[in-house]
Amino acid sequence: MKKKNIQKYILILDFIIIYLCAIKLFAQANPVSEMEHYLENGQTAKAQELLDSSKDKDYYNKLQNLNYFYTGRYSEALAALKDEKYVFQRMVMKNHLEKLVEITKDFKEYDLGHFVLRLKQQDLVLKDILATSLEKIYSVIGSEFNFYPQDKVIIEFYPTKEEFAFASTLGDETLERSGAIGICKFNRIMLVSPVALPQGYRWIDSVCHEYVHFAVNRKTVGKCPLWLHEGTARYHDTLWRSNPPVYITPGNVNVLVDALNNDKMISFKRMSPSLVYLKDQDEVNLAFVEVSNSVEFMNKKYKGKLQKILENLKQQEENQSFKSAIGMDINKFESKWKEYLKKSGLKKTDGALADKINWHKVNEIDEFVGVNVRDYLRLGDRFKKGGNIMVALIQYEKALSMEPYNPVVLYRKSRVLISQNKIEEAMKAAVLCVENNPNYVSGFELAGELCLVKGENEKAAKYLREALEMNPYNQFTVENYQKAKAAIANKP
Repeated sequence: MKKKNIQKYILILDFIIIYLCAIKLFAQANPVSEMEHYLENGQTAKAQELLDSSKDKDYYNKLQNLNYFYTGRYSEALAALKDEKYVFQRMVMKNHLEKLVEITKDFKEYDLGHFVLRLKQQDLVLKDILATSLEKIYSVIGSEFNFYPQDKVIIEFYPTKEEFAFASTLGDETLERSGAIGICKFNRIMLVSPVALPQGYRWIDSVCHEYVHFAVNRKTVGKCPLWLHEGTARYHDTLWRSNPPVYITPGNVNVLVDALNNDKMISFKRMSPSLVYLKDQDEVNLAFVEVSNSVEFMNKKYKGKLQKILENLKQQEENQSFKSAIGMDINKFESKWKEYLKKSGLKKTDGALADKINWHKVNEIDEFVGVNVRDYLRLGDRFKKGGNIMVALIQYEKALSMEPYNPVVLYRKSRVLISQNKIEEAMKAAVLCVENNPNYVSGFELAGELCLVKGENEKAAKYLREALEMNPYNQFTVENYQKAKAAIANKP
């Protein structure tokens, strides 16, 4: 994207922030603020009632503009602004909608059961994969929270980081610092396409994550405290593919253990108003790990009470909701959870990767390998390049003696073993890689490739499907997946 266009987006985004602040000033206890609240929390009947009862033409146009905007009808929202009363607000919202209409003009729209999917032609591969996943998400999350919305939920994938930053109103700096790749806002789910990241990301899990936010928002009419909102979403975002959910990876356990041992835990209070405003991705990831673990603790010690708390939040303030459900306020619950955590006996998995979003291609050795291990890895790479395979393998083994679960080292070891036709040993290294680094796409691609070589097509399809759930744009992976599926279909 040209620098001039990015600067234009930034300028418009600044206007939007000013606009949102202005709305707070102009809309205290008036129909505008009520309309936003109703639309954001899915109270469509009340929103329509408010719209129908508006006798002031200026307010009616503004309410209609919001109604169209929150239902994803951007061109109609733009048209509704023409007679709006407040000139400043009209200018800012008009600029936003004009750019949004421009960004989404090439979006294709697809009806996928309980969802409406919007994306560009280049991301059509996402539709084909999502078609088999969205109804699982709807069913599983519906069962967990007794939440089955009848109105279709809008999901939008933006092909670039800049366009997602604009549409979400988060801004580019926030995305870079926090690693945010999705948001549930304006009564819809918005995500950046995995094509915008060199290795993709767990984008279907992210759809589920944002859908849980959508459910919690509606269940509590927007009254859920931030830490519980995020903890509930993170804990449940793999439930569509695993029960119990695999909400914490070995690398993220490492993060939690280090925070406990070094007194670096982030309090629930500090997480407000949003995790994206924490210092950096490391803090954001730690916060996610903490709050999702606290939800697991709640589910273990106070079974069924999470749903009760969410129900209470409709009518009660936060602490009262907790007291009514589990007999203690939030501060007491946080203390109880930390006591439990200290006694849980969590162990580190040396070398396993913590979650991190990389917007740009990185040097994997510098980014993912410990300082004391890098020299062995680089030395091994040099020997491998020179054809001295056995010595290269020795260097990789030295690296693994220090970080036995590092995916970069395990991947290289497996590749060397393949070159020696030691397929079984290579497979062991690949399996160790994916089991301990479930968000490292290269490990799944390699494991799938090896299973094809071994003729284990069902296993190959499973590994390769997971790879596509992170990076569906790797053509080699797509072809291998098709080979595995074809072999399964033609099996006598």
